[in-house]
Amino acid sequence: MTTGAQADIKDVTQLARNMVGLWGMSDAIGPLAVVPDEGQTPLLATGEVSPETTKAVDDEVRRMGLQELDEVRDLLTEHRDELDLLADALLQHETLNTDEAYEAVGLEQPPKQPVLSDEPSLLGG
Repeated sequence: MTTGAQADIKDVTQLARNMVGLWGMSDAIGPLAVVPDEGQTPLLATGEVSPETTKAVDDEVRRMGLQELDEVRDLLTEHRDELDLLADALLQHETLNTDEAYEAVGLEQPPKQPVLSDEPSLLGG
């Protein structure tokens, strides 16, 4: 078991590292696979990636993580009133279902999305 923050930080770091070093989603690194897939030997250890490239990946991952942290802080600040209402409702009821949570903060629930099925369609899909 881990704390929520620890797990979130680990997940964000891994996602950003994949975006930067595997999927080519960073202008700083470009469309290069410069980090190993999970469970593989680090490319720096194999000589396939230079220490400079490794540092550039680390810098870009850090930049992306800090940028996302700023965006989350802004969202939490912007919606502080709703967060306080939700916290009060949770203190009173301990658990809330989706309808109760939306009601507690005075928001209308968005329309439900259709559930995707693994069943083949009549069209042969």
